[in-house]
This record gives sequence, C-alpha cells and structure tokens, in this order.
Amino acid sequence: MFANAYKKATKFTHPVIISTHTLDGEVKCGCGAFVLLNNEGWILTVAHILNSHFAFQKHQEQLDRYRKEVEKIENDDNLNENQKREKTGKLNPNKKWITNHSFWWGINGIQIEEFKLFYEGDIAIGQIKNFQPNPAMVYPKFKNPKTLLLVLLYVSWVILFMRLKLLSMRAKVLFWQKILCPYHSFRSKEFTLEI
Repeated sequence: MFANAYKKATKFTHPVIISTHTLDGEVKCGCGAFVLLNNEGWILTVAHILNSHFAFQKHQEQLDRYRKEVEKIENDDNLNENQKREKTGKLNPNKKWITNHSFWWGINGIQIEEFKLFYEGDIAIGQIKNFQPNPAMVYPKFKNPKTLLLVLLYVSWVILFMRLKLLSMRAKVLFWQKILCPYHSFRSKEFTLEI
C-alpha cells in the first residue's frame, strides 16, 4: 500500500533547491519539496522555505545603505586614500548579508512570484507563472476541495496548540475542548487525500 502511495505521490511532488551567497563569499544550498496541486499551476509547500528570500530582501536594503556610504566616502575629495580606507573599514558590514538568492523549482524556467502564507501551519500556496500543463500530469485528488481552507485552519490550530508551551495543562485542555474539538470531526469525514 505504501509503495503504491509513494508511486502516485512522486508524480505531483517535486524538489525545490534554495541557493544563497553571502557577503563573505559563502554559498549555501538547501532543499525542500512542493506539491503541484492542479492544472492551473497552484503549488503547496512549507512557509519556512521562503525565510531566506525574505532575509535576502531585507539584506538588500541594508547592502544598499552600506554601498551608498562607501560611495560617499570614495567620492569625498577632502580625504586621502588612507582616510578613505579607514572610514570604509569602520562601516563594519554584516558578512552574512545575503547578496544573491535563487529558487530552483525542480524544472528550469519555473517562476512563482507571489505566495499566500499561513505561518501558523507553516504552509505556503503559490501559482507558477505562465504554467503550461502537460495532459499526462497527475495531481493529488481532494474528495472535497471546498474544505481545504478548513483543513489549513485546523492544521494551524493543532500546531498552535502544540506550541503553547507556556500555558498550563488546564488551559490546553480548555483550548482543545472549546476550539479544536468542534472542528475535529471534519478531519476524517469531509477531507481526505486519495492516494
């Protein structure tokens, strides 16, 4: 049974490679996966896979400010070369600023420009730009796709519940009884992934 499920899942589950280059010259790569949901190019992945991209965007602002300061010092005619070098050295940039970043979504040329993030459940949903579906492609089948948002909400609540380390056991029990239990029944009845 597992072998059959694995065989089906490999048809719509693809790798994603994340590459970064930092100011000190270090190159790092990480990998993850995404699921191609339908013939419109919608994908599902984990939200934390985008963290390095958000860091890259933030670092670009900081790098721009640093480069402008260096340029300002270099163009100052009142300073000699030693003074310029000394002032530039005092700027002390963060060597771990990400200078280059890229995603490779398992196939050359794939671009995903925007994601909807559900951090509570560590979920990201995006759409492949100019997606050209292949008629032979296989997608996961949801018995009731209208409940997908409820499933995402439920998963988010369960993860939140697990992370409530600071709450007492009584508070967790109340949270479970009042919030999670009313939605618990739909999990197995209305939503299942057919594999």
